[in-house]
Amino acid sequence: YEEAIEQYQKAIKIKREIGDKKSQGLNLGNIGSMYQNQGQYEKAIEQYEEAIKIAIEIGDKFGEGINFGNMGDSFYKLNRLNEAKELFQKAINICEVVLPVAAGVFMGGISLIFAKEKNFKEAFELLEKGEQQVKNDREEYGNFLCKKGEVFLLNVQREQAIKSLEQAQKIADE
Repeated sequence: YEEAIEQYQKAIKIKREIGDKKSQGLNLGNIGSMYQNQGQYEKAIEQYEEAIKIAIEIGDKFGEGINFGNMGDSFYKLNRLNEAKELFQKAINICEVVLPVAAGVFMGGISLIFAKEKNFKEAFELLEKGEQQVKNDREEYGNFLCKKGEVFLLNVQREQAIKSLEQAQKIADE
């Protein structure tokens, strides 16, 4: 990861010199994802914040929505649920227009928060809506089914949780 991050940082410097803000934002978001994958959530958040600033400045709704959602995931991992919920909602609002699959992914994330708050009605409504938006993207659907399984577990619906996780495993094996 470190070598890739260094390469992205070099690319950002070049893009900054030539005034390519869209690529700067994209690379910042990619660095954020790499930090997130390593469990370095605070560093990821810093990168996402910078990417969002650029996206807003240049009117890049796609970059804005994706980075709000990814930042929400980092806050979720830090157990900062209120901030995560707010960011997921921003991401959903934007992505429903520009990238419905991503909106569905972020609905899976926010449904986990509602489930942890014992608001299962809202969690299951979001899961139902989000599932429709992700089910044609195999990889995202598999990840979504894992979140759905976790929501079922939080609601003590063991059989449904197992069913969702088995579906996710079947997708991963394909």
